[in-house]
Amino acid sequence: MFVFGQSDGFLLLAVPAVALPKEPDYATMQWLLHRNFYDSDLAPFRIATDAGGTILLWGRVPVEGMTGAALAGLVDAVASEAHRIRDEVDG
Repeated sequence: MFVFGQSDGFLLLAVPAVALPKEPDYATMQWLLHRNFYDSDLAPFRIATDAGGTILLWGRVPVEGMTGAALAGLVDAVASEAHRIRDEVDG
């Protein structure tokens, strides 16, 4: 997981999850794309790919009032979700 501090009171968290499949099936693509919809349980996180075709889970979260314990919990939750994405895509 990569954590970037931003000057506007947010942290940017990005986790490389898995390589984008060369020939994804319909169900995998539907599942991935639905994760970015407005009612996704991932919000404020989104799924994207980098230039090399790696699926990333990323999001910007406010740090004001966030405790160390809350940040640790968020990191754990995001890492768990990245593992779930990996499992779903790899089958």
